[in-house]
Amino acid sequence: MDGKNVWITVLAVGLGGTAFYAFESTHKPGTLQSGTQEVSTPSASSSAAPSAATPAPAQAKPNAALNERLQTLNDRAKDLEARLDQASQSKDSDRAKVADLEKQLANTKSELAATQAETNRQLAVAQAESDRQAAAQADTSRQLNGVERRVARDQRDRAANAQSRRVTFEVTDNKTEEIAPGVSITVIRTDPVDQRFTARVVYQPDGRTFMMRDQNVNSPLVFFSKNGNDRFELVINAVKDGAAAGYVLVPASS
Repeated sequence: MDGKNVWITVLAVGLGGTAFYAFESTHKPGTLQSGTQEVSTPSASSSAAPSAATPAPAQAKPNAALNERLQTLNDRAKDLEARLDQASQSKDSDRAKVADLEKQLANTKSELAATQAETNRQLAVAQAESDRQAAAQADTSRQLNGVERRVARDQRDRAANAQSRRVTFEVTDNKTEEIAPGVSITVIRTDPVDQRFTARVVYQPDGRTFMMRDQNVNSPLVFFSKNGNDRFELVINAVKDGAAAGYVLVPASS
């Protein structure tokens, strides 16, 4: 057998092995072919509803099978390029075999580009889903925090009210009156039609002033003593021409 026939035989065996490997890679169950994605069925445990303690979504990662496929195609392309270069430089090269190698190389590069595009697409989809889950989780956390703050405030207010005493009052416009120990009010303006008012409240022990400008009736003014131990809540619940009425909750000990 001369040198040319030996080369053709070796090249044919190599091409046969490459074709068989390509067939196995593209038809093996579980392998993602160009433009096709195998989807696994989620288990029962993975379908459970997330709880408040669900960890943050994992960062999106490309499909492992696609990564392996890309590596395989890259290796095959390099091998074909090397063999094509060797065959092209051989004096006894068979143009038909060289053309076949060129065709295989072109097909491999085309499949490589398609697989890379599918990898990028899956990564983008996974990242978008990860971002959506993270945003939804952050929104849920904000809502839960808001609910917890409201519940804590309501509990605190109920506890304070349980330890308070209610003092009712009725005052006239533009006259400063003490409505509870250490608390005085001056009603500046009343609007009986819209049931709105403007008033100035003074907490005498530390000289603080609170303005209630153009308020609706039943809008509470809550303030604390300077040391934070005593809670006060003032509410004007009715206004008429030249007068206003309401109540103030003061510490039971005052």
